[in-house]
Amino acid sequence: MARTQWEHIALQGHSNGLRGLLENINDAGVRGWELVSITNNDKMVGLNSIVAIMRREVEPLPDPDDISADWKPDPSGRFNGRFWDGEAWTMRTMTDGVEHRDPPTARTPARVPQ
Repeated sequence: MARTQWEHIALQGHSNGLRGLLENINDAGVRGWELVSITNNDKMVGLNSIVAIMRREVEPLPDPDDISADWKPDPSGRFNGRFWDGEAWTMRTMTDGVEHRDPPTARTPARVPQ
């Protein structure tokens, strides 16, 4: 049985902008994101920084025909290549020889609301 995979985003706000943070949480909810936690992120007293962690289920990419561990064409189409570890697609992607990280999902990439 396959494990559920999740991608996560962090939305930041502050107590003076709580309404805007809540709007962003609601907007993300419409796009399939669910709230995991919300916490005060203050490192110093008085900053009133708030972080909301949200997640949504990864929509799996199709397995490659050749399942040996190696770089393969990225089935999401977002990069030139994505690394298949022999069992699953990884977050490792590559374009023009530069390695990146990207959730292995067929969904549109996460855009953190501003």
